[in-house]
Amino acid sequence: MAISVKTFPKGQPVSYDTFRQQIQTGDIMLCSGSGWFSKMIQGSTESVWSHVGFVMRLDAIDPSWCWKASSRWGCAPCH
Repeated sequence: MAISVKTFPKGQPVSYDTFRQQIQTGDIMLCSGSGWFSKMIQGSTESVWSHVGFVMRLDAIDPSWCWKASSRWGCAPCH
């Protein structure tokens, strides 16, 4: 069963800097792409979401990473 976007609470958009300070290792990110492959995933799963990723914070070297499942690489950093 697909998860509807209506299931999630509505909130105001925040800046990337604010968002980046709030995310934590293990957070799950649901994404909705606009490319043809994303649309194919959305259509076949009857969902607004086409990708999922998880956050890994590396505070010692500053950046936060979002990793996604990849059919080619298994697990790859999001761009």
